[in-house]
Amino acid sequence: MVDHALPRADQFEVFHAYWRRLAADAGGVPSRLAFNPAELKDLLPFIFILERRSAEDIYVRLAGTAIEQVLRRAPTGGNYLDMCHPDERAFFRDAFTAMVDTPCGGFFRRELSLTTGEKQDLRSKCLPFKDREGHVRYLIGLTSIRADLRLTSYDPPVMDVSKITDFFYLDTGAGVPESVPPMPKIKPAATPKPTQ
Repeated sequence: MVDHALPRADQFEVFHAYWRRLAADAGGVPSRLAFNPAELKDLLPFIFILERRSAEDIYVRLAGTAIEQVLRRAPTGGNYLDMCHPDERAFFRDAFTAMVDTPCGGFFRRELSLTTGEKQDLRSKCLPFKDREGHVRYLIGLTSIRADLRLTSYDPPVMDVSKITDFFYLDTGAGVPESVPPMPKIKPAATPKPTQ
């Protein structure tokens, strides 16, 4: 179970209001250098920062301790796309590319099924940041984790699999893309044939 107090809906608004203040000071998408972690200290366990280095390389610059606890690994320093289920990779690649290129924000809702038998309900809001040269290439996000969902005895055993249940773009001043990437469908693992 997650040991941190979980972000409430109003804390998503605190996070978004902080970004809006930075954007107002910058006259548009703020610089990542303007981000001051001390101003969101209560939310830091749930904060992440992604850097799009290329379409296929979404580098995890920061993942809070609550996120690490749910994922049961430290994603910081890795390629986020390499941590996705293969059937979800194109969705996240296209969504992140659109958020950086537009620029705009995004809201994701996912259900993560763990090998422990737990289900985690994850909700994430992402907002864009510029680099020091003024190019948008970062996304800062806040993830809320609800850890009280359980698999029933009727559910088949699963490996760590996430199912995206909702996604939409957030207009941060430059509009939003015309379309959302198709929701991925996770193909069930092949059942091994019994040997005779």
